[in-house]
Amino acid sequence: MGKEDKTKKKLNRIFKEYWKLRDGIMFDRGHSVFNEYPDDYRFGLPEIGFEWFDRYDSEEEEEGKAVPLNRNQRLLVEYFAGNLVLSEGVLEAFLKEKHAEDPNVPLLRRYFRKGNICLKELLLFGIRRCPVDLELLDDLAFFHSFHGMLGDLIQMYMKACKLEQEPETFRMLAEDFYYNTIEDGFDALYELKQEFGSNTPKGTIVTELADGRHWSAD
Repeated sequence: MGKEDKTKKKLNRIFKEYWKLRDGIMFDRGHSVFNEYPDDYRFGLPEIGFEWFDRYDSEEEEEGKAVPLNRNQRLLVEYFAGNLVLSEGVLEAFLKEKHAEDPNVPLLRRYFRKGNICLKELLLFGIRRCPVDLELLDDLAFFHSFHGMLGDLIQMYMKACKLEQEPETFRMLAEDFYYNTIEDGFDALYELKQEFGSNTPKGTIVTELADGRHWSAD
């Protein structure tokens, strides 16, 4: 991995941590508003920086208007419609679009929201090809957020955590595994502790992550 790639990944992690922390703070503030204004919580939300709007309606409208704008996007739409066979070429087109300077996010998100079976197979295909790919695993978690597939998600993350030997990448995998499954009631850090034991390098990392959860001090 080149220096530029490492820097990009590090920045991505920093921003991800920032948004997790920010979401936690905003959750606490929002919770206080719901307690103070149980019958009219919209009145109190602007006071703590929330702007009330229906994000999902806005996103769905945007997705409905999205059209393919280049060759890769047209290929992906054909694949998602079931008109093309899954192949390395389809995966390459998907990855290029994801990493494009100006990706057609509404177009791709539309197929996540719909739970498109071809998209699911594409993500699993890519993960099987590279089981420790952080971005594809995160995409699978995003798919799961719309159309539950917890068993597959746990299986893919567990396999990645077993295979990954580089400590910092393992740390990122374990952390993503936790955040992407905890809302379903699955404690990935607990399961990873059982898998690796506390006296192993991986077990030590998992323990550090578990001890560092910001709500654990309450």
